[in-house]
Amino acid sequence: MAQLSHNGAIGLGKILVREAQKY
Repeated sequence: MAQLSHNGAIGLGKILVREAQKY
């Protein structure tokens, strides 16, 4: 379960980076 949360956090981080690069 901890690894799943960790992977989820990485996914969110990548999404945030992509959103930040748009602007």
